[in-house]
This record gives sequence, structure tokens and C-alpha cells, in this order.
Amino acid sequence: MKNLVMLVLCLCVAGAVNADTVFVGTGGVVPGNLLDAGNWSNGLPAAGNDGSVNVSGFYTGLNNPDFPFGTATVTFGGGAVLSLANDTALKGGTWIVNNATLNCTDDLFAEGNLILNAGSVTTATDDWEANNVGGRITVNGGTHSSGTGTGHNVGAQSKAGIGIDFLGGTVTAGNFRFQSSSVSSVGGSAVLASAGAGTTFSDDTGIIDFLSGWTGSWTVGSFGVGEWATRLIDTANGFRLDGAVIDAGTFAANFAVSGDGTTLTMVPEPATMVLLGLGSLLGLRRKK
Repeated sequence: MKNLVMLVLCLCVAGAVNADTVFVGTGGVVPGNLLDAGNWSNGLPAAGNDGSVNVSGFYTGLNNPDFPFGTATVTFGGGAVLSLANDTALKGGTWIVNNATLNCTDDLFAEGNLILNAGSVTTATDDWEANNVGGRITVNGGTHSSGTGTGHNVGAQSKAGIGIDFLGGTVTAGNFRFQSSSVSSVGGSAVLASAGAGTTFSDDTGIIDFLSGWTGSWTVGSFGVGEWATRLIDTANGFRLDGAVIDAGTFAANFAVSGDGTTLTMVPEPATMVLLGLGSLLGLRRKK
């Protein structure tokens, strides 16, 4: 009996340590304030008290609210729409956005881990960036954007090791900017889209590493014929292919550019070309 009591106590303690909290959006305002502890089933998310949000909510307050969720992991889903006023900095911890929408009326900054999966939508009316030490955005899917003007940036600010990993989904920018010391990557099916003909790419020195097998595209509306090659080959601009500097031969063998010069894609690898060829032959055989 004594052993059974001890086991129950241990399980209760473990449950308390690994507790979580659910945003219920109540407390007199619907949808509720994300920073009102009374709108969560077990108080605000914090270390050892991860959170989940599956209903709509909002935050309205001072500029740069810097959500105080510590090192907690907060998961957004359920089709929730989160209205975030002014500059919003996602500090520390990890934010996972599945089937949810984050709308920010100014900047959206990641100062922790922001993971965007299929079904997720994030918008900022100004900048959409990794910002400050530890800030990393991983885009696996969804649709995301900054403002449409050329001063509205998608990218990473000048802090060591921060950056964005574009691995899927579509990200639209008024300007692409990856500042010095940042490290980003482009691969998978990621599409980096132009907000318009005037979309620009700032001449900054952050590393942008293209990964073999990338099947997406990158469009900069202001680019003309030959400009993508010039940018990627100039080592001062920080472009890489699987970690290696890109020279003229590497560019010619691995990349293709649209006729108007705006859109960059990757040439399929030989093995992929063979599979595509076999698929075409099988299709012809079936038709016969």
C-alpha cells in the first residue's frame, strides 16, 4: 500500500512538472487577450507549462509586447485567428503554427523558434524577420508575407546565427534582406514570391544556402536579365550551394532564370531528370 501511495505521489508530481495550459479565450472578452492569465486553463505558458491555442485571441498593447512565455513551446491550431497589434516579438521558446493565422499590424519578429507548417498563415504590414540572438524561422508550409512596399522586409537582421529556413510554403516580400552574420537556407518546395514589379533585394552579406533538390522558385520583381547570376556569383553577397561558394560554372550547371530575369529556379538533378523521362515514356506507352 505504501509503495502504491508513493507511486501515485510521484505521478502527480511528474504531472505537475510537465503540466500544460490551454488558451480558452474567456475572462469577459471573446476572443480573449493572449496575455491574460485568466484566459488560460493553467495560467500563462512558461517553462514546464507548454501552451496550446485552438481558438481565436488577440493582443493589444505597447509596441513590442515581447510575449513573456519564457522557454515554453506554444502550439497554434484549430483554425484560430490571432490578432497581434503593433510590433510583435516572439521571444524565447518555440512557437509552432499549424492550422492557424497570425495577423500583425506592424512587424513580426522571431526572437525564438517560429515553426510554420502546412495550413499556417502569418502576415505583417511591415517587416517579417528573424531578429535578435536565437531567432530562427522554419517555413515548412503555409502562406506568409510582409508588407508590399520595398522597405517592408522578409529576412534576417544582423545577429550571429539567426536566419530563416525556407523549406516549403510561399513567402511574399516587398524586399528581401539578409543582413551580415545571419545564416538562412532555401530548399524543398519553398517559393519566395515578389509582392510586385518593384520588389527589391537589399545588398547585404548574410549567408543564403541553396539546398540540392530545391523545387520551388524565387522571384524578385525589380531584377532584369543577368542579375540573378551576378548576385549569386559575387561572393560578397553570401550565396552558397550546399555550403559551397557559387562560381559561374556552378551557376550555369545548377540554376535557371526566367526570360525576363525575375525568377530563379534550380535545374533538376540528373537522377530526377531520368525519373521524369521514364515517367514520360510510361505515359506515352499507356496512350498507345
